[in-house]
Amino acid sequence: MIKLLYVFVIAVLIVVVSRTAQVLSLRNRFVQKYIPLLKLGELTLWSILVFYSMQIIFATTPYYSYLLFASVTIYIGLLFWFYIKDIVAGYLFRIRHNPVKGQTLHYHAMHGTVKDIGISQLLIETTAGQLTRIPYSSLVTQTISLLPPHPVSGGETVLRFEISSVSDMGQIERAAREMLALSSWCIASKPITIEPDVESQNVIKISFSLINQVYLPLAQDRLTRLMDKFNRQA
Repeated sequence: MIKLLYVFVIAVLIVVVSRTAQVLSLRNRFVQKYIPLLKLGELTLWSILVFYSMQIIFATTPYYSYLLFASVTIYIGLLFWFYIKDIVAGYLFRIRHNPVKGQTLHYHAMHGTVKDIGISQLLIETTAGQLTRIPYSSLVTQTISLLPPHPVSGGETVLRFEISSVSDMGQIERAAREMLALSSWCIASKPITIEPDVESQNVIKISFSLINQVYLPLAQDRLTRLMDKFNRQA
């Protein structure tokens, strides 16, 4: 019973240290750098605790050897599923895309800069400045894009769109302004101007600031879809 109490105390310490490290890694780049090593250490300690606990509880039973064999088999299967599959996926990902540090990754609704290329996952810094790790197994089956590592810096962008009716200007302005303010690639703190183009009839001019010009095609596509929606309703 005393040995099991020690095991419980060590398990609690592992959980506390692991969760503390995860919280610190969100703000501390030094801790973030060593998160994979900490994860490996956590996995090793949990493995030792589980097998040690089994030995304490079942060592005197006649079926201990069978239970140990089944546990090892399950353990190896889980290890492959949660870790080795990402290493294999990482090998395939690097062959297909040949990623380098500094590239901009577009993945689902997330965009960020590649900060580190690990053996099982990519370290990405999002446009909000948050560091996140993406397992390769989540990338190899998805449509992604990797843009050049040295893109043109951001700045003010002006786009023009033809609309069916200027009378819908109020609704269009609210919808466009909301979409831009909530996007990850527009600098919402800088002015967003949406107004009729004085040089062309039924044309509106939208000006805003991008955090990086690599997002210009994405911004143009999103705004074009929004304008098409209003044109179909007209």
